[in-house]
Amino acid sequence: MPLPNISLRSEDSLKESCIEWDHASLELIGNAVPWRMFRWRHGQKHSGTYWSATDQAHVVYESRLELTRLLFADFDPAVSRIIAQPFLIRTSIAKRPRRHVPDYLLLTDDGPVVVDVKPRTQLDPLGSAVGSGSGLDSVRALSAVIAEVSIVAMSSSS
Repeated sequence: MPLPNISLRSEDSLKESCIEWDHASLELIGNAVPWRMFRWRHGQKHSGTYWSATDQAHVVYESRLELTRLLFADFDPAVSRIIAQPFLIRTSIAKRPRRHVPDYLLLTDDGPVVVDVKPRTQLDPLGSAVGSGSGLDSVRALSAVIAEVSIVAMSSSS
């Protein structure tokens, strides 16, 4: 499997950079701004912003599951930075191009952690994404070149 590329925008210039994950410096990744703007739809009840003590700034979330994971990260002393929607992953899986924007990137004492939050109902019993072409395949493609990829499956309740 080819190494995944990431596209990100820096805080300084909003200029897009596309680079292989293993060539992306922590400085470049740490200065990333959200890849896409958050969409709030009419009737969407569970998205918003959370004031992060870690970042001393608001961090956005799109579901209560994401907020839960965000709270865990904010209270983890090993986490030094939380970046929502940090970059676009591009890779090829089974000769088909895949693209995905993970939910969070956590910069920790042990290195970067890519986090994707999904309801348990979107995973099969073995922990794989239900349906072909899911974004989780792209996130898992990073596991060959990153210390930790965290796919969080949580039970959702309204």
